[in-house]
Amino acid sequence: MGARISKFMPITGLSLDLHKALPPIVPPPAPPLPAIPMHPWIAVSGNPASGHFLTGKWSQVSVQTEGMGDILHTYDWGPGQAHVPLPPVVASPTMALLLLTSSTKYWLPAFSVQERQDGVFPGGAKPIAVSTPAYFICTQHCSEPIPSLAGVCFQLVSTRWCAFTIGDLLAGAIGVVADAVVGAITNRAGSMIPGDAVGRAVANAVLGHALNYAVGALDAAGGEGAPAGALGKFVRTLAGAAALGAGNSQVAASLLAPLVGDVAELGSNAVGESQRVQPPSGSGGSGSSSPSGSGGGTGSGSN
Repeated sequence: MGARISKFMPITGLSLDLHKALPPIVPPPAPPLPAIPMHPWIAVSGNPASGHFLTGKWSQVSVQTEGMGDILHTYDWGPGQAHVPLPPVVASPTMALLLLTSSTKYWLPAFSVQERQDGVFPGGAKPIAVSTPAYFICTQHCSEPIPSLAGVCFQLVSTRWCAFTIGDLLAGAIGVVADAVVGAITNRAGSMIPGDAVGRAVANAVLGHALNYAVGALDAAGGEGAPAGALGKFVRTLAGAAALGAGNSQVAASLLAPLVGDVAELGSNAVGESQRVQPPSGSGGSGSSSPSGSGGGTGSGSN
């Protein structure tokens, strides 16, 4: 089947998430509850800053068509996205905490089109993120206790299409499951940090962002000749083993839990590649670009 290629930059997104509402809550819940364990929130993805400087993955310098780049698989809007609680809750400190922990991720890839990653940290070829013909797509959001797919993001209008297979769907699903497992482990580790709930949430969020940024920076430092992500993951694993040996289980869990995602990424790529539809001869091939920067690489060969 065919799908549209999600064009960079994304426009905006909406989702319905579940999150705790920490005290003090306005209006206060009926005693004896000091907090509301889970509550529905409307999340609005519209702040592009984190995607540009912390979590974004796109191809614009390497491949550009119609004056726009392409959003790559696992592009994340990142922190800074507003969450508004639904009634009866009006306000809670969770509103500020969710600005630190928010996540809106493009989880559906198309391995028929792979392009060099520009983004925050340049890297090797990655599959593009797809969109429906109506220029919106289901996205993965930071709901609790596991990521939610109850949201959408809207894309710029484009004429570019690609092939989308059952392998692409399964590859994306593997990533969602892996994120749920990693999130459960890191959240458990974060709950063991001394202090109140707000302090633990802030510490966990800051640690996670710092870790991801450091891994990305190390990957970029490895150069294009190094295996994708190898240097950053190697250093992260060594640091996790050292923390475990030192008896710091909280830090060790935060550093070693992403290994689940690393293994899942290998499986996801294998599944996606196994069902990959090759572009027709002369269409430019997967992830190719002309010297002027105007890319080929669509499964259908149309730009």
